[in-house]
Amino acid sequence: MSGGQNIFSTPRVAVFAGHTDYRDTDAVFQLVDQTLAALSLPDTFVQPGDRVVLKPNWIKEHDERFPGPNRWHHLITHPAVIEAAARWTGKQMQGRANRLSRC
Repeated sequence: MSGGQNIFSTPRVAVFAGHTDYRDTDAVFQLVDQTLAALSLPDTFVQPGDRVVLKPNWIKEHDERFPGPNRWHHLITHPAVIEAAARWTGKQMQGRANRLSRC
């Protein structure tokens, strides 16, 4: 992806509503594909040999104005969405990813 540089002149956002049942993984995959297609990413956005990091949300958050127990909200990307994004990325890379070594 262009050596980490921003390749877009303006921010891009695409939002679609779909099934609320994540057990229908085919529907999740289709929705992720539809959303990524709507972004009109350049063909060079993810290429074979690129190094790609998928960073899902795995956090807990709370509102400081309301302290106390049971006030934390989980903001976690569903594994079906992560898998759909990983499959899309893998397809773009055509099986030629640049592997990262473990630290």
